Amino acid sequence: MRDADSITVDPHKSGYVPYPAGGLCYKDERSKHLITWTGPYIDGGAGDVASMGVYGLEGSKPGAAPVAAYISNEVIGLHRGGYGALLGEAMFTSVKMYAHWVTMSLDSDVLIVVPLVRLPAERAGRPAAEVEAQRRFVRERIRDRPNRELVQDAEAMALVREMGSDLSINAFACNFRVTPGGEANTDVSEASYLNKRIIERLSVVRVDDEARDKPVLLMGTELDARRYGACLRAFKRRLGLDEDDAGGLSALCNVSMTPFPTTGNFMTELAEAFQKVAEEEVQNCWKRSRPAPAIHSFVMQGIKTLHLTYMPMFNIGSYRQQLIISAKLPENVTAAYAKARKANPAAVFTVHTTEKELLSTMLQKRQCIVDIHEELPMLHGVAGKGTNFACPGVELTNITIIKHTSLAPRSLAVDLAASMPFFLHGASNELHLEHVILKSPSMQLTACNVQLRAKRPDGGEFTLDSSAIVNFCDMREYAMHPLRKGLHGPLFKPGQTFNVVIYADPFCGQHGIKATDIRTLMDKLDYKRPLARGTITFGHSVYLDDAHLNRHTVPDLCVTPKERLTKDELLLSVTEDYRTLTEDIDRVVSHHSVLTALDVDTHIISKANIRGKFALQRGSEAVDCNALLLAQPAVHISRFALRGPSDERSRDLAVRQGWQDAFSKALVDHEVRSANSSHV
Repeated sequence: MRDADSITVDPHKSGYVPYPAGGLCYKDERSKHLITWTGPYIDGGAGDVASMGVYGLEGSKPGAAPVAAYISNEVIGLHRGGYGALLGEAMFTSVKMYAHWVTMSLDSDVLIVVPLVRLPAERAGRPAAEVEAQRRFVRERIRDRPNRELVQDAEAMALVREMGSDLSINAFACNFRVTPGGEANTDVSEASYLNKRIIERLSVVRVDDEARDKPVLLMGTELDARRYGACLRAFKRRLGLDEDDAGGLSALCNVSMTPFPTTGNFMTELAEAFQKVAEEEVQNCWKRSRPAPAIHSFVMQGIKTLHLTYMPMFNIGSYRQQLIISAKLPENVTAAYAKARKANPAAVFTVHTTEKELLSTMLQKRQCIVDIHEELPMLHGVAGKGTNFACPGVELTNITIIKHTSLAPRSLAVDLAASMPFFLHGASNELHLEHVILKSPSMQLTACNVQLRAKRPDGGEFTLDSSAIVNFCDMREYAMHPLRKGLHGPLFKPGQTFNVVIYADPFCGQHGIKATDIRTLMDKLDYKRPLARGTITFGHSVYLDDAHLNRHTVPDLCVTPKERLTKDELLLSVTEDYRTLTEDIDRVVSHHSVLTALDVDTHIISKANIRGKFALQRGSEAVDCNALLLAQPAVHISRFALRGPSDERSRDLAVRQGWQDAFSKALVDHEVRSANSSHV
């Protein structure tokens, strides 16, 4: 410290005093004049009187905090029997907590917990078997032993003095196994998601968070790849993650400030409470990363040749792909759809599978039963009584894959594309565009029936033989991020014309039932030999989405009858009460509190007031009536019921709005009580 030019002293950390008691010490007294600020009211006009308030940007400073620091130093004492004993016990608490973090993976077949600070055997570069033996020694001889017994064990105390952090802060991170007792997840973004979910569960941020309901309080931090470099690579490797993954890692911290938790069994209770929460969140990570049977949705393009573009999501395993297919509908349905499209050319028509199934199963069978809707439905399988076109229970056949790319985290590009790439597909008289999604977050942009005017390098007219990649020359995607409908919607409106360059798709012929990794697409384009140059004009129908694609969670809920009904009877009943049902659901899902809910299904069920003969039920609890004859039928709530954005900024605003609403309610309640008391 003697070589430092300045030292910051923060008694609010290890000094146990309020926040504004911090101070700054300069080696050279003249340095305090580098930043000064003053006003005539600070020193009462006595300009020659030195005032602490003129130094630094803070200006006026409270006097209570430094007084608290002074009194604490006087009462507790700056000696071995005062702060020395207090901080020594706090450090011992920190080491005991470290013992729980470093051994927790031994007690769980799904959770992996690794402290940032390595065990002494790890630091010494000992073999893995010796590191594991030391970890088991910590569990058996240190972690759960009473203090009196532990301090009499010389071998254990020697390790206690060597292990853990130099401070009372333990930084650590969690990962999970893809199956109980199986291999560790290697995806950094999935591990970060787990740690963020744990932080949300074990911190007080929302207005309805109760500190007394939190078994343990933790802080979160971000380990940036550029800042932490080799340290982060080694930490990822210890967690079982891919150390070559360039992404940052979300981590957790606990601060041990009190000397008391090591008595009794309190530390073990804290660790067990944390492990319970973390293992519950592992279940959510499995849902997020594993493909599961689901209702799959597409945007309809074209009439003569029907093309369907998949409606993906980055953060749900069942929807992590960008897919374009061609298919056929029955002639009468095609005619009805063509008539509806002609009547409302700007509308977006969508297709949804009627039953939950794996997308790979649907692609293998090359057929399925679907519902067709104008715009996005609130309930699946129900036509409703609105004016929008709807056609439930239609057979979709001759499914053919045109494009199928993976949106799993490891398949996404590290950097944003310089230009803005699109898939160009369809026939010469019906061409369509689909924005190529290469990085998260992003926006789905689907344009139907675009007009292409392009010339080949030899001057001839360009015609599309197979799908190609179109680059919008004047669009710089890296400069436009985050892509948002509200910001960029006017730019991509119907009738807009763009300068384009068309290239051959370097992944042409590689698209099948298994999604293809195309993160290197922009590097593989043959920029020296474009197929054509020209312009593209959007047609009447343009679909933009920045909400569903980037959403972290979706409702998995069903409307079930309170009395026993057949499937057909339920559909008829729901159709009759469609407006009432959707209004009840929309009232809940459109409220800002749904963005901050830790469990969106529980939140909607608790807040919804479904009237009449229906009830809400989790989709996982409902049994398909086709699978079990005696089971109660159900109508699935669409994942598009949540319509607003769910990015980090939107969630932060929702948290603030929750606090503002609570303050406004408390103010009104106070005014009502005051008015009532004045009349008494």
